[in-house]
Amino acid sequence: MADRCRVGFTLVELLVVVVIIAMLVALLLPAVVGARARAREAQCTNNQRELVRAMANCENAKDRLPGYINGFPTVPGTSRTPSARNLSWAVMILDYLEQGEAWKRWRKPETETLTYDDKRAGATPEVPQFKCPAVESSHNAPLNYVVNCGIQDGTQTTYQGNPRNEGPMHGVFFDRSGRDATIPMITLTTDKIPDGSSQTLMLTENIQATQWAPPLDPAAIPASWAAVPIPPSWSTVPIATWSGWAGEATPDSSAAHVGFVWSQQSPVPQCMKINQCKDAEVDFANPNIQHARPSSFHGDRVVAGYCDGHLDTVFDDIEYNVFRALMAPDDTRAGL
Repeated sequence: MADRCRVGFTLVELLVVVVIIAMLVALLLPAVVGARARAREAQCTNNQRELVRAMANCENAKDRLPGYINGFPTVPGTSRTPSARNLSWAVMILDYLEQGEAWKRWRKPETETLTYDDKRAGATPEVPQFKCPAVESSHNAPLNYVVNCGIQDGTQTTYQGNPRNEGPMHGVFFDRSGRDATIPMITLTTDKIPDGSSQTLMLTENIQATQWAPPLDPAAIPASWAAVPIPPSWSTVPIATWSGWAGEATPDSSAAHVGFVWSQQSPVPQCMKINQCKDAEVDFANPNIQHARPSSFHGDRVVAGYCDGHLDTVFDDIEYNVFRALMAPDDTRAGL
């Protein structure tokens, strides 16, 4: 009787197939992971490009750049006071990011009495341009991008032997809240930058930025976000504001929420260098001013937008004096 034809695979053959498949997966996986990382980085870059464009449109409309913090009266027609609502740069450009409805809610309180959540519902939408998809979930803050705030508020540099308070020679975005009469209302336009707008950083990414607007739940508002009552003619509920992050140590570290600064110290604190101390926990109430520097999950670099609108890569091994010069619109007067 003729032998029947054997059907199927032997165990050895199956093992060979499994090994081959495993080798192919091992070869392809890094390429897939790398492609996904490049796609996330590209999206981060696109987000920054939109933010830079929105900032330029805001400047064209207002004839100046916004402050990193901006005061608005709680009652239309009144002057800015320390009790006014203080809005971040991110809120100021909402109207230029197709978030007009949210901008209206922040800009002009509604007249009818609403619950707190109802009042802020729609005012703090998920704005995709404020988030970098490459940021890991452990650093999942509402804001991943920060603006150039120059030197730390309340500090000075020296020029020709004389101390100089913070000014337009140090950075691009300033405190325009009006919360402190001793802080001048600094105005800057990108076409008047002495070192050139193409040589001056506007914004970049920081995985330890905090929030671009207060949380909806009043109980969740950190101590540094004060609740200022609205006059009864407008509403009976408090509206959360940035009071200038009261209670923090002097010099003021307000800019650590939404901006980045350059250090005047020598040697430079390690955490103030690009991409350093990335594992530090984000403190939403009182962020560490030493974490107000560029950082990302892109490896050894960050993406940065310049005041002329172009974007470029800044590597974390950059000489710190060069980084200072990129932040300062006027290197000479900044004492660099």
